[in-house]
Amino acid sequence: MTAVLPVYFKAIANENGISATNSTAFWGYANSFGTLIVSLMAPLLGALADYPNSKRRWLNLFTWVGIAMTFALAVVPINQWAVLLIIYVLSVIGYSGGNLFYDSFLTDVADNQQMDAVSITGYGMGYLGGVLAFIIFLGAQLTGGFNGLLSSYGIAKFSFILAAVWWVIFAWPLLRTWASVP
Repeated sequence: MTAVLPVYFKAIANENGISATNSTAFWGYANSFGTLIVSLMAPLLGALADYPNSKRRWLNLFTWVGIAMTFALAVVPINQWAVLLIIYVLSVIGYSGGNLFYDSFLTDVADNQQMDAVSITGYGMGYLGGVLAFIIFLGAQLTGGFNGLLSSYGIAKFSFILAAVWWVIFAWPLLRTWASVP
């Protein structure tokens, strides 16, 4: 999503008569607003993360919001660039909120000596997963949308669906296992 969505937004904004300067500004405003919301929520979310039973529910909520909004990016009509930005901001909030609660579990799964190794392994695996998803997207791009099956916009929308599905696949074991632990 990081590599595709900004380019996709600029293309659809341009198609809707938004200048390159304004589309860049709107993209920056959306990023700033999402970051501001997350920053304002962080102290409250951090406090909620201190409660073991509560943090599982919040992890689930924010993760599913992020997944749903990432998927929703694929179904926004091309002429609804403002709606796309709103959904993007919601996906950022879902991702960042989920990440906050995900990170709060580190002390539950590792002792002080293991924390660095567990943290770097989790980060590295997430990064590797993102690279693999991007390679799949590049395959779609380089084959002309799977041999003409998808338009250039369709390829971008495919990448949003791929990101959401990828997120579900790799979050599911965590959410399912931790949801059943008291």
